[in-house]
Amino acid sequence: MAGANGNGTDTTCELLDSFETLGFTQVPPMLNLVALKAARNTQALLHHPDKNPPHLHAACTVKMQAINDAFDFFEAKILASSN
Repeated sequence: MAGANGNGTDTTCELLDSFETLGFTQVPPMLNLVALKAARNTQALLHHPDKNPPHLHAACTVKMQAINDAFDFFEAKILASSN
């Protein structure tokens, strides 16, 4: 799927942002559901609103939504490639 500029750059940025959101410091050579769930759980422990002070609740809620969106994005890709 091409990005807004027609060369796929936006999609590549989204992909890299999603890896970063899940705490990966580099693109893993092979991403499976076990590694994906572990990454999401690690980030959830760090950023879940219930695990942080009340004054950070709004920012943590936004971060958790980004974590969940990144997880859903990769989970769909993994499940689609296994069919």
